[in-house]
Amino acid sequence: MKDLGSEFSKYIIKTLKANGFEAYYVGGYVRDLILKRPSSDIDLASSASPLEVKKIFKNIKIYDHGICYGSLTLKKNSETIELTSFRKDLAYKDMRRPSSVILSTKLEDDLARRDFTINAMALDLNGNLFDPYLGREDLKNKIIRAVGNPYERIEEDLLRILRAVRFSAKYDFKIEKTLADAIIKNRWNLQKLSSERIFSEIYKMILADKPSRAFALMKDLKILEVILKDIYLMVDFDQKNPHHDKDLFSHSLAVLDQVPPIDYLRFAALFHDTGKISSQSFKDGIAHYYGHEELSAICLEKNLKSLKAPKKLIQNSKILIENHMTLPHLMKDAGLRRQIRRLGKDLVLALYELLLADRKSSSEGRGFDDILEKRDRVEELMKEKTLNSKKFLKINGRDLIELGFKPGKIFSLILKDMENIVLHNPDLNDKNLLIKIIKEKYMKKLFGTDGIRGVAGDDLTPELAYKLGRALGKILGKENKKILIGKDTRLSGDMLESSLASGLMSMGFNPVLLGICPTPCVAYLVRKTKAAAGIVISASHNPYEYNGIKIFSSSGFKLSDEDEVQIENLILQGIEEKMTGAQIGTCTDGKYLIKDYSDYLKSIVAHDISNLKIGLDFGNGALYKIGEDILKDLGAKVYPLNDKPSGLNINDKCGSTNPNLIKELVLKENLDCGFAFDGDADRIIAIDEKGDTVDGDHLLAIFAKHLKEENKLKNSGLVGTIMTNIGLDKFVDSMELKLLKSKVGDRYVLEDMLKNDYVLGGEQSGHIIFLENNTTGDGMASGLYLLNIMSKTKQKLSDLNKLMTSYPQALVNAKVKKEHMTKVLEDEEIKTAIEKLEKDLKGEGRLVIRPSGTEPLIRVMVEGQDQKNLENLANNLKDLIENRAAKF
Repeated sequence: MKDLGSEFSKYIIKTLKANGFEAYYVGGYVRDLILKRPSSDIDLASSASPLEVKKIFKNIKIYDHGICYGSLTLKKNSETIELTSFRKDLAYKDMRRPSSVILSTKLEDDLARRDFTINAMALDLNGNLFDPYLGREDLKNKIIRAVGNPYERIEEDLLRILRAVRFSAKYDFKIEKTLADAIIKNRWNLQKLSSERIFSEIYKMILADKPSRAFALMKDLKILEVILKDIYLMVDFDQKNPHHDKDLFSHSLAVLDQVPPIDYLRFAALFHDTGKISSQSFKDGIAHYYGHEELSAICLEKNLKSLKAPKKLIQNSKILIENHMTLPHLMKDAGLRRQIRRLGKDLVLALYELLLADRKSSSEGRGFDDILEKRDRVEELMKEKTLNSKKFLKINGRDLIELGFKPGKIFSLILKDMENIVLHNPDLNDKNLLIKIIKEKYMKKLFGTDGIRGVAGDDLTPELAYKLGRALGKILGKENKKILIGKDTRLSGDMLESSLASGLMSMGFNPVLLGICPTPCVAYLVRKTKAAAGIVISASHNPYEYNGIKIFSSSGFKLSDEDEVQIENLILQGIEEKMTGAQIGTCTDGKYLIKDYSDYLKSIVAHDISNLKIGLDFGNGALYKIGEDILKDLGAKVYPLNDKPSGLNINDKCGSTNPNLIKELVLKENLDCGFAFDGDADRIIAIDEKGDTVDGDHLLAIFAKHLKEENKLKNSGLVGTIMTNIGLDKFVDSMELKLLKSKVGDRYVLEDMLKNDYVLGGEQSGHIIFLENNTTGDGMASGLYLLNIMSKTKQKLSDLNKLMTSYPQALVNAKVKKEHMTKVLEDEEIKTAIEKLEKDLKGEGRLVIRPSGTEPLIRVMVEGQDQKNLENLANNLKDLIENRAAKF
C-alpha cells in the first residue's frame, strides 16, 4: 500500500524490528486505510514489552499512563503514536474491563481480543495484511461483526454496544444479526457503565457526518429507552399541527442532520423539542406547545448532567434551546443587537443555524427567507464597533460611583438599561450623553439618605404622599396587604398620613395606623407583625415645618436604592392601574400594637434601676407617649421634660440637638443622668450626673466595652462614621477592637455592619444600632442599655464617660441651596481655602465637609487640639461657603 504511515511510525517499527521484535499497524488506522478514509491517529502493536520499548527508545519522550494495560505513548515534535504490546485479556468481571492483561509475543493473541472484525487487522511495514477474522471482507460487505462469539464480546465490555452503533452509523454498515441480538439482550446492562464512558460514545456519534443514523439505530436496538429515555419518548409522537408533517423523533433527527457539527448545536438540535411531550394543548383540534422551549432546555440539562457532560456544553445548548422559538422577522436592529450582546457572536450564529434547520425540517411550503434575511443582517451588525468590544459601553461602575451610586444591584440595573439604549441607538454611546440620561432617569430627586424629606405642603405635598402610597403598593407583592404607618408629633403628620393611606388603599393595601410612635417602633413592629412594609412620617431632628417619609421593608430594613429608584419612576410616570369595588383596601387602628414595642424595651433591663433618678427630654416628639411609663414600670424615678407637643414645638430648642435644658434639669434635681431624644426618638444624647454630655461616640465606647466583656461583640468590631471623634479611634485601639468608618447616615452605618457581620454601630449624633435587637437606631433602647450597664457595674455615668477622651471639634452648618451644592464644593476659591485650613492644622487634626442628606446645608467639622482656634477656622470656612454660594 502506498503512503503507509508517517515517518515517525515507520521509524518506530524499523527500530523495533532491528532489535528483534515484531511491530504492526493495527486497529482503526488499518480499517480506515482500507476504506481509503483519512485517519489522524496511528496505533501500533508490538511483541516488545513496555520496559523493552522504554529501553530501546530512551531518547524519545514517552508517556506511560497506560502502562498497566501494556500501552505507551511515544511523542516526537507534535506527533504522538500509541504503541501497545501484544496482550491477552484475562476474565472480564464487571462487563466493563478485563481484571488484568498478560503480555504475549503473538500477534494472533492481540487480534483475538479485539471487538469487531473490521478492527482486528494488522499491516506490516511492507503492506502485508494479517486478517484472521476476515475483516476486509466485512468492510467490503459493509457489516459490523464481532470477533468470535458476539455474546461473549458484548458481555466482556458493554461499551461495545455503543461502539457497534457508532461504527455502523459512521460507515453506514449493517450490524450482523447475531451481534444485534446480543446487543438487544444486554442493553439494560448499559446502566452498569460509567456516565462518562456513555457520554464519550454519544459525543462521537453526534458529531458524525450523519448523526441521525446512530440515534435511529439506537431506537431499533432498543438502546434509547435505556440511556436517553426522553429522546425515546419522542418516537412516533404525532405533533398534530399543520406546520409539522413528521413525528417528533423524525423531525428532531432531520434537524440534527442539517445543523453544522458543533457539539452544543448538535445537542440542542437533538433535544430542542423534547418539552413538547409535556406541554401539548389543543385549540380547535390543533396541537400547540406553549413554553416547550423552557421545558426542553430543562430536559437537556437533566440528561446531560446525568451523563457528566461538560458544563459549558450544557450551558450553550440550553441557551440555544431557550431561544429557538425566537421570531426573527419581528426583530428590528435594536432587538438584533441585544440578541448578539446577550448570546455572543458564536451562539447567535449557531441559533440561526438551528432556526433554519428547524424550519427546513417542518412541513413543506414553509419558506425560510425571513431567517436568512435576519441572519445576514446579524452578520452585518456584528461588524459594528459597538458589538466588537466586551466592554463596549462608554461608562462603567467607576462612573456610577462618582455620580454617588453605591455598588450593588442598582449598578447592573443602570448599566443594563444603558446597554439597551445604546443597542437601540449606537450614537448615544458617549460618556457625557449617558451620564445625562442616568441623571435624568436614575439620580434620585425625591429620596435622600433617609427617605423623602422636605417642607410639608411645599416640597412634601399631600399629592406626593398619595402618589408615593400608590407607587409603594405597585412594587410590593400582592400576597401581604398589611402596611404599618407611624408618625411623630408634627402638625403635618395627619395630612400626610391620610394621603399615604389613601394611596395605599387605592392599590388594594390595608394600612394599619399606629399613630404617634418612634421610628424604631415601626421597624420593630413590621417584623413582629409580619407586615409587608412599615412607613414612618417624620423629619427626625429637623424643625417642625419639615416632614419626611421613610419606608421599611418587611425585613425591617430601609428600602434599597433599587426600590427607591423604582418608586420615583412610578411617581413621575404615573400608575394607570386602578382598583374598584372589593379590590380597594381598608384602614384600621393599630395603636394597641405599640404595647409590644414597649414590652420589648422593658425586657432590655435585666438589673434593678429603682434607685436611679432619670431626666427625660422628649423634644416634644414621638417618644413622649410611652417613654415615661416604660421607666416608671421599671421602678426608676422619672423627671420628664418637653413632653407636651403642640405640633409646632418638636425639636424646638430642646431634645438631642439642644441638650442644654436636660443638663440644667440634671444639675438642678441632682439626677443620676438625663436623656435627650430627637423628634422620632431614633437618637439619644445622654447627660451624666455632672452635667457633661455623653454623645454617640462615648456611648459606642461604653457599649463596645460592655459587649466585649460579655463576648457579644461579634467579630470584635463596630462601625462609626467619618464624623466620629478621633478619641473613639484611640479607645478602640486600646481595646484591640476594629472601627470601620462609613459615610454619614444610619443607612450607611447599617450597610457596613451587615457587610462585616457587626452587631454595634452608630453616629456621633446618638443614632446607635444594636443589630441583634432592631434594624435601626433606637434612642430609648440605647438609654435602657446604658442604665442596665450602670446598674450592673455600680458605676456612675461620669465614670463610664471617661472611657474615651474626645478631641475638640467645631461643627457648623453653611446654608446652601441643594441645586448649588456640587458647584460650591467644586469652587476653586473654596478648594484653596480648604487646602490652607488643612495646612493650618499641621497634621494634628482633620477637616470633614459634607452636604446634608436631608437639609439645604453643607456641614463643616474641624477637629484638633484648640477649641477656640477650631471654631474660628470652621466659621471662616462656613462664611466663605455661604458667600460663594450666594453668587451662583
